[in-house]
Amino acid sequence: MKAAMRVIYSFDSFTVDVDEGRLWLGDQPVSLTPKAFDTLLVLLENNGNLVNKDTLLDEVWKDTFVEESTLAQNISTLRKALGTGLDGRQFIETIPRRGYRFNGDVRKIVGEDEVVVVRRSVRTSISTERVESPEASIDIRAGDLVDYRFFQSNAVKFAVFLLLAIFVVVGVYAAFRYARPTKMSASAFSNISVKKLTSDGDIAIVRVTPDGKFIAMVERRNGLYSLLLRQVDNSTSIEVLPAAERRIAGLAFAPDGKDIFYTSYEEKPAPGQPQVGKLFRVSTLGGPAKLIASDVDSSIAISPDGHNFAFVRNYPADGHSSVIIRSFGDETERELASESLRYAFSTTGLSWSPDGKSIAAVRQMDDGRMAAVSIGVDDGKQTVLTSGIWQWIGFPAWLADGSGILVAAYSNASHTQTDEIWEVPFPEGEPRRISDGTNGIMGLSLTSDSKSVVAVRSQLVSGFWAGNADDPAKAVRIKSNLPDHNFGFPGAFWTRDGRVVFGSSLNGNADIWVMDADGTHLKQLTSDPSVDSQPVISSDGAYIFFVSNRSGNRSLWRMRSDGSEQVQFADDAGVSSPSISSNGAEIFFSAFDTKSRLPLLRKIPLAGGQSAQISSSATLLPAVSPDGKYIACYSPSSKAASPTAADLRLTLLAADTGQVWKQFTTNLPEKLSPIIWIDNENFAYSTSTSEGSRLWKQPVGKDEAAVMLDSQGENILRFAWSPDGSKVFYEKGTAINDVVLISSVE
Repeated sequence: MKAAMRVIYSFDSFTVDVDEGRLWLGDQPVSLTPKAFDTLLVLLENNGNLVNKDTLLDEVWKDTFVEESTLAQNISTLRKALGTGLDGRQFIETIPRRGYRFNGDVRKIVGEDEVVVVRRSVRTSISTERVESPEASIDIRAGDLVDYRFFQSNAVKFAVFLLLAIFVVVGVYAAFRYARPTKMSASAFSNISVKKLTSDGDIAIVRVTPDGKFIAMVERRNGLYSLLLRQVDNSTSIEVLPAAERRIAGLAFAPDGKDIFYTSYEEKPAPGQPQVGKLFRVSTLGGPAKLIASDVDSSIAISPDGHNFAFVRNYPADGHSSVIIRSFGDETERELASESLRYAFSTTGLSWSPDGKSIAAVRQMDDGRMAAVSIGVDDGKQTVLTSGIWQWIGFPAWLADGSGILVAAYSNASHTQTDEIWEVPFPEGEPRRISDGTNGIMGLSLTSDSKSVVAVRSQLVSGFWAGNADDPAKAVRIKSNLPDHNFGFPGAFWTRDGRVVFGSSLNGNADIWVMDADGTHLKQLTSDPSVDSQPVISSDGAYIFFVSNRSGNRSLWRMRSDGSEQVQFADDAGVSSPSISSNGAEIFFSAFDTKSRLPLLRKIPLAGGQSAQISSSATLLPAVSPDGKYIACYSPSSKAASPTAADLRLTLLAADTGQVWKQFTTNLPEKLSPIIWIDNENFAYSTSTSEGSRLWKQPVGKDEAAVMLDSQGENILRFAWSPDGSKVFYEKGTAINDVVLISSVE
């Protein structure tokens, strides 16, 4: 079978791997948005020649209308990433009123996928390549020591120098390789390959055996959970646990791979009581499960000697969260670390270090974001490995040499609202993203040699629908197969002239867009390499307010309706769900409060100024009624210092005081939906299960809600009513969760 052809561009100190979609500066990856990378490829393919603006727009944004300002922003992003060449000139030249030209000594390298290998190090580069030219040649270089063009005219000198270069390279490489071994945290997963292992789309959790030969998967169908086992190289699965009405929340393999430990919530609790997780052990060949421990709220981490295991246990009644170590032998327990529920440890799991001295965990921090921490096994001392950059982080896994941990995380510098896999050095160092372009990672599991990681990748297949508000079920599809997948809420809002403004990752970056109600005349309004979402429009239609992480945290921004004059409007952090009053005088939103460590309701005049706090209890996803009297939101039913998701109720607050006016008895799902007002007397929200979603109409004066749309087999992801209440817009689709194997390629 003929091997696949691989294309690599090389210029100055940069390498561009077309297949992987990656730009490298020496041995360091350079972060680019997908569209900026595509723009760079078009320029490189036409190196030295003028590429007019229309050609770039057509090549990079196929079948999508964007303005030249979007292209200019991409060019600006590329110039910042590339800097200047060795001669001090910009790589990208602007040809006024015409287009752009890439000026550089660019080599296009084409070779079979198994042959093209690029080894990157700080001072030395060894490459075996096939260069696209009339005479194929092999070029072996030693960093900047060799200018191969000089020797093309003198074969003898070139041969002599080639031999010397080889000795120098081999000597330097050997010295660094054997005298100073490279840490995995600096080298692992620098080059990766991604292979999809499953395609059935209903996988919730996955773990790989230490030897990398088998994977265990939790499958979720119609509200029932089952446990499956399959070989990595075989598509046939065996059922370890049959489907049942339980919720499996954690998996771990025994060190020898012969048993599986799983955390399960088997019983429905009494009203007002929390669920209690139980840890079971079952053979990978199936059979009866054995109860190991009760009151376990996470996947377990097993000590290197196999004698103990660690897990997270939450105490809602007492208001704290703990990491517990328990013996397999005599079942004794000790509390290793404890925090208030405000700083709760993540139930995605823990990881025991290879030397047995530390346990990696994830928990909440003072600023509302999350951090990875290491906890000393002997003294319980916590060391924060990273903080201040993670909106969400989970699933820590130690590298085999203990030099760092892998995590699934969503950074405040992310270009989309999805998580990726990062490597966090230990005991200190800058985090490094290793799954660039592999969005939607929902968990991860490492092999014992740290050469492969198995994860669940989530992709969304969805469409936009619009129609008359009287019967949302009769709406028509206006867009299909959208590429979005979001942790947060991208948002949607009708303009007064009948268009829809919405957040989307249509171009690979989370931006604000506008389109006509039939899906035509699509136009991008923001193009900053950050996450822009949740747009709302002022009552006069002049301004669009939106949430962006451009400042390093989610804050409130404003622009004109045509996308111009984009400025930060307020400096509050952790902002969500902006909502403008009908009189156009002020905007309400939820923001993280560092004192109470809760999301609280705030408002700020649209004329500008400082925001003011309205509520004193947790307020999630607020929406102001058209008449400005009420704020519909999710708020706890009690004054608990650390309310849990089970405490939340659908709530109406008085907009002027923030006091609770009414709370509904509706049972809420785990994932909350935005709240949208239909008119002064009714608002809408959605609920989702594994079987589909329902869109509900909730009257202000009644407890009972009515179903407006029943979407079997699909989830309702967002929705909006036009200002006059006559039109409805919504997105619905299905998340496809597949298992992928990500391998480190040396």
